[in-house]
Amino acid sequence: MNGTRTALLAIAWGFALSSAAATMLEPRTWPRVTDCPECMTVQFEELELRLPVAMMGRLFTFANAPGLHFLPPGGPRRALLLFATSREKVIGKYPAIDHATSARQFFDTLGSEEPYIPAYKAEGIERAIRYTKASKGKLHVYWIEAATGDTQYVQIVVDGSNTIYTLAGDVTPQWYDAVLSHLRIAPIP
Repeated sequence: MNGTRTALLAIAWGFALSSAAATMLEPRTWPRVTDCPECMTVQFEELELRLPVAMMGRLFTFANAPGLHFLPPGGPRRALLLFATSREKVIGKYPAIDHATSARQFFDTLGSEEPYIPAYKAEGIERAIRYTKASKGKLHVYWIEAATGDTQYVQIVVDGSNTIYTLAGDVTPQWYDAVLSHLRIAPIP
């Protein structure tokens, strides 16, 4: 009886450990640039986005707001928020990940075979159905793809920048492709 109990505990512990990092970082192809004659250019700090006008009902921001609200046709229930956070504010919460000195190293580590579990859970990767990365030059985009109905998080990292950009809300594959296909780094005016 005691041997059976030990075996069951070992199996349960094995499942717990194997599921702890079930969502691994997957490579994703950067969407190709498409013709977009009906696009609006939006610059947020060093990121320049060209978004189809048909996908944007309104662009909204509060005075002194930390970000931009994209309100697609259909209202705020499908809204997206683009905001910026310093690398230190995000990575600094996890001093045990001392080898991840850049935002790219940090998000890559969270999708590795041995992620730092507190950060893996807190950043939402534990609950994600997929965790993907697309890269183009100095831009690296991590999509923490949640189940339908849950908040999606897209983390945008620029090599050499101290800023992590987050697109949060009802990110659909169409929005993801629209944002990335024309995303570029632009000088701040």
